[in-house]
Amino acid sequence: KQDFYNESAIIEQFKNEAFINQFSVAKNYLQSFILKQLRHFHSNLKASIECKNLLIEVEILFWKGQYKLAEKTILKTKKVAQKYELFFVLEELNYWQNRIHNALLKLNKNYKTSFEYDSKEHIGKYLNILEYKELISTAQLLTKESDVIRDDNEKKAYYSLLNNPLLKDISSAQSNEAKYNPYVLNSVLYKIVGDLNK
Repeated sequence: KQDFYNESAIIEQFKNEAFINQFSVAKNYLQSFILKQLRHFHSNLKASIECKNLLIEVEILFWKGQYKLAEKTILKTKKVAQKYELFFVLEELNYWQNRIHNALLKLNKNYKTSFEYDSKEHIGKYLNILEYKELISTAQLLTKESDVIRDDNEKKAYYSLLNNPLLKDISSAQSNEAKYNPYVLNSVLYKIVGDLNK
């Protein structure tokens, strides 16, 4: 009911209550409860949060020996992760699918599986996104100093970025997220070097 949080006023008001003796424990419990509710609320609003929650379900089901349910959850998660190009999640799903496969083989020597290892593709696309993120970080460091070119060294640094193969050739981008980056970076960098047509 406080307009502004005042811990000493709360402690004074509830000094005779048992929970005040462990007030920090009560605060931690409340914070955990609020975060849990927020995770639940946002889980269907953001694909990455939904996938992380489903990955937790997969792990719990695996450790409980519920391999069929875990596989169903993997398929559900895979659809979301593929739609939103969450390559790191896809790689994590491969890991759990492999663990399930090995566990089922130990239980049944005749067990057959049809899933394919597409780790190389997922990791390649994820690394491609990271290459663009590294370029973005370099550009941000340059522009942090100043968003105008002050000398020839700065000009060379900007043109060095603009000549990076990842920015010159859009076909280097292996996903929608990666394809977005060259357009944004090129427009920002060309604006700074004064080439507004480009």
